[in-house]
Amino acid sequence: MRQDKITLAGGLNFANQAAQTFASLLLIQVFSLGTGILSARFLGPEGKGSLALLILYPNLLFIVGHFSVFRALTVHVGLKKYSLEDYGGTCAGFAALATFVLAAVFLAILCFFPRLFSSGLDHRLIFLALGLLPCFFSMQLFSSLLQTQEKIAGMNLVSVVQGGTVFVFFVVFVIVLKARVAGAVWAYLAGNGLAAGLGIWGVASLTRGKWRFRGRLLAELVSDGLKLHLGVIGVYLFSRIDQLMLGYYREIAHLGFYSVAVSMSDALQLVPAAVQTVFYARVAQNLSNPEDMASKAVRILKHNFFILLAVASLLFLSARILIVLVFGEAFIESLKPLLVLLPGAFVLYLSVILTNFLVGVRRFLPVSFVMLGSALVNIFLNMWLIPAYGAVGAAWAGTATYFGVAVAELTLFLRYSGYSLARFFRECRFDREDFSFYAAFLKNLRFWRA
Repeated sequence: MRQDKITLAGGLNFANQAAQTFASLLLIQVFSLGTGILSARFLGPEGKGSLALLILYPNLLFIVGHFSVFRALTVHVGLKKYSLEDYGGTCAGFAALATFVLAAVFLAILCFFPRLFSSGLDHRLIFLALGLLPCFFSMQLFSSLLQTQEKIAGMNLVSVVQGGTVFVFFVVFVIVLKARVAGAVWAYLAGNGLAAGLGIWGVASLTRGKWRFRGRLLAELVSDGLKLHLGVIGVYLFSRIDQLMLGYYREIAHLGFYSVAVSMSDALQLVPAAVQTVFYARVAQNLSNPEDMASKAVRILKHNFFILLAVASLLFLSARILIVLVFGEAFIESLKPLLVLLPGAFVLYLSVILTNFLVGVRRFLPVSFVMLGSALVNIFLNMWLIPAYGAVGAAWAGTATYFGVAVAELTLFLRYSGYSLARFFRECRFDREDFSFYAAFLKNLRFWRA
């Protein structure tokens, strides 16, 4: 009986932290949607497409150059070999060094191979957008450190501040000052800069001594992170390379339509994103019990399935009305790619839980091979489909890739968890205990508990 109470208490604590994170992500999504609506209304398809590319370039550099150090932090902090002061100083040094190297390489490519970039973009705005690089590094690294200390509320606050301040500055620069695309880039710089500073302050408040840069620690983090990094690059390529290829093969307005479809389908990730935030925090505290982690992953996936299905169905039925009402009649061409993307987004975001388990048990290379292989398939499909079908072709390529990733992740989970396929589906069935848990969860729900 006591063990049952402990298990229920642990489950309720996990669910409450996930609920807090979901509430934060929902608020962030509202800010993001608001910024997207304003960019659609005030910049139009071409301006929105230009802004998407300008933000995409520093984001691509960040994805390529972070070496998945923030993922390695989750596992490394749990080993307790170094102090938090060591992690703070090492992350700060890595952020500065990586920003300098990546920006220099990118500017060299831009100067010597300008034809690789969209001819519709002002290169001065590309230079300005590079200022997002140190913000991306600082936000991700220091938010991850907060996560490893189970400071979920602090981590969520960083993301909320980022989304909220970008929205506020977007109103000021684009609508009030009428600075259009340049003003939108300044809004992203200001919002991300404030959030990065808050993340650094959050970690500093948890430390007592001076921060120390440890070269050995950075080498260990990079060594572990690189095993997963090919997979992270693969995820980025199969989830965002379609936008770069659309900007290359078709008119930039097509990218504007497609970016709306992608942003709406991304609404499905709110639930799994909230859960994985808490799940990763628990990984850092529970490295010695992979069987328990596997069992938790299956239970989490089971509950995510029905929630995601409900959200996806609602979005599918209301897609046309939402696009016209929110983004305007000019973006009605976003409807077809959105409807094509939804099934793929559903299975992809559902399988994220299985990926989290594989990372937690340090199966970095298998995950990387799946993601990188999927990215190569996605690039090939986009090269074939985008020239002929534009945004709809990119959506078909994405959905086909997402289904392939989900099947591969399930296969890896079965191999490394000891589950059989029959046991997996058996434990995914709902029973009376699940409904009892929901009743207890709703009774004890606290959205903003620290």
